[in-house]
Amino acid sequence: MNVLMAADFMPRMVRDIMRMSEGEANGIRNCTLVLQYLDGSNKVVLGKIVCDPKMEQSCIMHVKLARAPTPEEENQNYSLSSLLGTKPSDDIYISPGYTIEKKSKTRRIKSS
Repeated sequence: MNVLMAADFMPRMVRDIMRMSEGEANGIRNCTLVLQYLDGSNKVVLGKIVCDPKMEQSCIMHVKLARAPTPEEENQNYSLSSLLGTKPSDDIYISPGYTIEKKSKTRRIKSS
């Protein structure tokens, strides 16, 4: 199975994540990234990345990737594979659009 995305997708996403972390005391090092994949009503958490495990994490960024239609779905025409009776590929197409939501962690203060 292949995951296909636009050639400039990863550099754009990393640039946006870095920009959103600029306001943190130690930049991206204080952040946890949560990668999510949305396919219609299905949401899958692909993973969590603690950018620097030695630092206190002050924010969480939810990076939401969405499924894009396959070329066959987009064209809604009879593709060569359907005419030949072969099944379409199992490739996953990622939409060029994504959302990033930044949430600050509230610090819990213990009272004695």
